[in-house]
Amino acid sequence: MLGPCQRLHEPWPVRFECSPRGAVNAHDSLRKVLGYATATIVEGACVAIPITAAMVGDDGLIADASVRDQIATALTTLVAHTHSRSDDLHTA
Repeated sequence: MLGPCQRLHEPWPVRFECSPRGAVNAHDSLRKVLGYATATIVEGACVAIPITAAMVGDDGLIADASVRDQIATALTTLVAHTHSRSDDLHTA
């Protein structure tokens, strides 16, 4: 839950897909809430990655290399965005 002024202008990836069925309404609702909180949605880090139980190893980690690569790419995009915003703040 977001309280007053929490997460203001922070970068957010909107979703990592956990269900192969989607959850479109949940993701749309999350976008709305983040919009109300004036969070910055980093579109390049917003990904839909279906993850099935078969992709998760006995250790609880995602074993599927393709899925891990997609998640890593999205997180790299989010980190790059965060660093660029940080640089902008320090040069202003």
